[in-house]
Amino acid sequence: PVAEQVARCLAARGRFRAGDVVVVNGGGNDALLSAFGGADPDAPDHPADAAAADFADVVARLVGAGAPHTFVVRTPDLG
Repeated sequence: PVAEQVARCLAARGRFRAGDVVVVNGGGNDALLSAFGGADPDAPDHPADAAAADFADVVARLVGAGAPHTFVVRTPDLG
């Protein structure tokens, strides 16, 4: 998962430098799992909502570690 990759990256390097560019691509597998896992898409605790929140936390961790230029690649339309 992306969260584990970011945790390993931050453990190895600490903080980012001023000229670093970070590209984050993820969430597609989580979206597919929630779509085909039989969850009710209208449920307030739908797995896709949790996946989106987890991905937002990953980006926040990167920015909090000083990533000055962070680009998030959008998950393609899986519908």
